[in-house]
Amino acid sequence: MKTKLTSSGFPVSSLSMKYVKRVNKNHKMIETVINDNFQGLHDYFTAPNIRRKVRHPVFLTIRFASCVKFFYNTNVFPSSTVITIIKLKLKEVLTVLQMALESEEQEMKDYQQFRQLAFLQITISNPSEEELAKKIIDGISLPEAAPLKVQLSTEAIPKGYVMVTRMASFVREL
Repeated sequence: MKTKLTSSGFPVSSLSMKYVKRVNKNHKMIETVINDNFQGLHDYFTAPNIRRKVRHPVFLTIRFASCVKFFYNTNVFPSSTVITIIKLKLKEVLTVLQMALESEEQEMKDYQQFRQLAFLQITISNPSEEELAKKIIDGISLPEAAPLKVQLSTEAIPKGYVMVTRMASFVREL
């Protein structure tokens, strides 16, 4: 059976799948349900039992909406207040981002359009979570020249980037 993919390139079923982190401690199996929060995001990337982790920015933004935000560059993709144009722009952003993420690192460096298309912002509620956030960023594992960068604070995202709200409803319609 062929896996149905979203237009963004990850399995649709991964959005509704129940994820559990299983760890064997002192000969006891401990299971933790992965929820939509920062700890859940950390558990997702550190769960040894989840073998094919989806690292796609749209999946992360929808699945962990409480702590992951997606921003796109309005200098590359000018924004508009008209909802249909925003959907078209989001589709364009995701198409170019997907092409870029599938490209070789050298191709990304050579192609100016791939530079800084988007940011993922991971929200941490207190400074003690910063080390865990760094493990999450490592788990996302983007190449150095990737057009997507991960930041821990909204203040670190340069001017000219707009947060996409209602990502899940946009992706369903794409």
